Amino acid sequence: QKQHLWANSRLLASTPEDVEVDVPILLSFSDSFGLNWQLGASYEFFDGFTLGTSFRGQRNIRASGSIEVELPPKLGGTPGEPGLAEIGGSGCDLSGDTPSCDVQVELDIAPVWRVGAQYHLPSFFTAEAAFVFERWSSHDRIVIRPQDVQFQINVGNTDPIDVPKIVVQRQWQDTWSLRLGGELHVLQEYGIHFRGGYFYEPSAIPPEQVNASRIDLDKHGFTAGVAGNWRGFQLELSAMYVALQSQEVRNSE
Repeated sequence: QKQHLWANSRLLASTPEDVEVDVPILLSFSDSFGLNWQLGASYEFFDGFTLGTSFRGQRNIRASGSIEVELPPKLGGTPGEPGLAEIGGSGCDLSGDTPSCDVQVELDIAPVWRVGAQYHLPSFFTAEAAFVFERWSSHDRIVIRPQDVQFQINVGNTDPIDVPKIVVQRQWQDTWSLRLGGELHVLQEYGIHFRGGYFYEPSAIPPEQVNASRIDLDKHGFTAGVAGNWRGFQLELSAMYVALQSQEVRNSE
């Protein structure tokens, strides 16, 4: 993901904002091992009818990564000549063509609660219904903490500036979904089953937070499938179509 550090200074620009001195940085994060837990239970109230529920806990991700810093021509100068600014600090590797600096990222993933019911009539059909609640309000921001990264302006007697934490606002909201499904058993000698399903889920992303990097809107989903047995093999074919509702964004922010 690309972000922009606002590097404008009264020493560099005479206007309140000059995009030629914005510093784009490319964020890269490594895999992070973390435990996740889930608890579920179901009970068959009478023959063929079962109720079940499960809960998956919130995950707090803390991972290491790096940023690649691309100083624009107005700041970076030319090869062999110092520019107006430079990136440095003990957390940076400046040996390559593009400086790379160490960072850490913090973000939270939503806990999920599910409850569902199933009715099964042997050799004929199975029907299911489920309700899912996802507490995405816990994913309100992503915090990127540079590890001893400094920005030096080579104009006047200015001291190096520690690059502060970068906060990417998410401000997602809680959401839910309703899911229905069924399976019809036909041609038992071949073990053929026809399946179908439907779900509806409002988006967890508020309209004012929608952008091209994370397109998630209110949606309807339709599924269909068929399964059968052939010489000891269980074969399945399925397809899903998701219809996203449209969203018109009028605010460039």
